[in-house]
Amino acid sequence: RSASSSRSDPDMFGLSDTEVTDVPLAHLDVEDTTFQCRVTLKPELLVDSVKNHGIQVPLVVRKHPRKKDKFQIVCGFRRATAAQQIGYVRVPCVIRDLKDEEAHILSYAENECRKTLGDLDRANGIAKLRATKKTTAQVAGLYRLSERQVQRLEGLLEYPDELKRALDNAESGVTTTHALMLMQATKRPGARLDLKEWISKIRKERMTIDALRGAIREAFAQRRPSKRPWRWSGTKFTMSLRTAEKWSDAEREQAITEVKKLLAKLKG
Repeated sequence: RSASSSRSDPDMFGLSDTEVTDVPLAHLDVEDTTFQCRVTLKPELLVDSVKNHGIQVPLVVRKHPRKKDKFQIVCGFRRATAAQQIGYVRVPCVIRDLKDEEAHILSYAENECRKTLGDLDRANGIAKLRATKKTTAQVAGLYRLSERQVQRLEGLLEYPDELKRALDNAESGVTTTHALMLMQATKRPGARLDLKEWISKIRKERMTIDALRGAIREAFAQRRPSKRPWRWSGTKFTMSLRTAEKWSDAEREQAITEVKKLLAKLKG
């Protein structure tokens, strides 16, 4: 089978004005993910569409720099994988002579314009362009981001795996802001956050950012030790007996211990 393409549909990259060639899938190096932005392809999201309508937008490929008679995919990894799963023999492609930097930018821009990238995907694309020895300022300029945005996105790649998996899963309900709040909470003194538990909580309760902020605040408030009803200040010892009836057994024991220490000092 061959995947048909709507050759007359214009697009913002001018691909419709370029000759489209039906390239054998066997000639595409599907395993080469050099220019793949997405962390996870999820080709199953396209399978039904490709089955019913074919590939409407041709892939963009270039001659493989290291493998003879092979093409390197620049745009269209998910389309190629979906076609492969269906059993197509050929797919429509635009063959371009692109340098590495041009290929990275085109891959990122195409996905960004189609609004198919999540923040983790953006971070992955940035990391791949970084590998070509680009500075933060250069990456920001090429991807039309601020330097602060580049640094914030790059930080996502340092998150724990369970948090990255949640970010990559649209059904988890975990947004970049949710993830940032959880990471900030894990760095607070005395923090013992079980990320898996919190991720599950966000998913089950469909927690908003405000709800998560409140839940984290409440969790830390519960762990904060209550203020002691006595205080040592140099040689001065003070104790509030007005609230004695509200003391817990542990606080009573501690108060007795402190009073015994004071009596011992007076006797000594």
